[in-house]
Amino acid sequence: MRTRNNKNGYKIIKFVYEDESNKGIGFRQLSRKTGLYQKSLSPWLEYLTDLNITKKDSVGRIHLTEDSIKKFNTNNLIIPPDPRSKKVEKDQQRKKQLVIKEFGKNYAEIIILILCLATFGNMKPIEYKKSKLGLMIVHNPIDSRQTYIYGTTNQLLPGIGLSDLINKLPKKSSDSPNEKAVLPKYYTNYNNNELFGYLKLSKEIAQKYNTLLSEKYKILIPIINNKRYSETRYEISDELLKEFVQQCILAFNNDIDQRLEYAYISDFMDKKQVKEYFKSLRIWYGRSRKNSNICEYLNRLKNRGMNNSSKDHYKKYSDECDKDIFHYELFEPKIIKYEYDKYELTIGEMYKPLQEKYPLIVDIFFDMLFPQFLRKIWYNK
Repeated sequence: MRTRNNKNGYKIIKFVYEDESNKGIGFRQLSRKTGLYQKSLSPWLEYLTDLNITKKDSVGRIHLTEDSIKKFNTNNLIIPPDPRSKKVEKDQQRKKQLVIKEFGKNYAEIIILILCLATFGNMKPIEYKKSKLGLMIVHNPIDSRQTYIYGTTNQLLPGIGLSDLINKLPKKSSDSPNEKAVLPKYYTNYNNNELFGYLKLSKEIAQKYNTLLSEKYKILIPIINNKRYSETRYEISDELLKEFVQQCILAFNNDIDQRLEYAYISDFMDKKQVKEYFKSLRIWYGRSRKNSNICEYLNRLKNRGMNNSSKDHYKKYSDECDKDIFHYELFEPKIIKYEYDKYELTIGEMYKPLQEKYPLIVDIFFDMLFPQFLRKIWYNK
């Protein structure tokens, strides 16, 4: 079905329509009439069915849906472009290049990071000259004799400021994430697994994003100035978008992150390396993530003689996470298959206005939180 136009699609619709009076048309008969072989006809029928244009009855005969018949009779039936066609691929690539040119290479991660901080706020680190009980001590990776001592304020600062993106604590090594956790409230930061902590933003880049999201896209607005803020801080102007970001991050922290890890452990125990799981986790946490932790975790369970370190144990928890993810109502339960290995999510009814108002933001969160390999699993369940 890799076509540059919908000529074959309309040919199929025409012959299916003509046979409605004969109680539908069979696959072989349709193949003879259209002149399309199974290899070409099957993908087209699958695509038209996913678009709710054609359907099959209990004996396998092909029909047009009632809505399609009405549109066909009024000459108003339009087939959206095949998402695998070269023209659509070029258009999508061109749009992506424009976004990258405007925002930069890691635009998706940076936008999520900024909107998370704007939604949940941030704990500010304070540097101390003398060590005290409870402070964080970080050794200089270049000079081991030099240490940095940090603590945090007890109060959460609302919104996001420029310093949240550029003032990061020193690293223990060039590979490890930053010590400072830029994470939503109620999230436990284990083993320095900071959300997008591996990103290195200059002051100019951080300022560019703040300007684009506030002045051009009108997503961020400055918080009313307060004497205790040393800089301008921003919050999300749209309450529905703010709720959407909150639900996305809660879904990730509570279910998706665990679901990916459980599935990875399950395959890891079979001595398989499923790259999709690990690759998805690395997007959020960087390269120094999970693999060594999983080995240590399984060894500890084995040494303790615990019998919950089995594949079935982790599969059960993966299935529970899958069920919980749908409770956030971020997208509709029905997932549409529009390519052989591509699956489309439809945003939930509650958040549909955001799809029209902020399509770029919705797409970024959906692509990052719900990767294609997970959608395929949910589609087949």
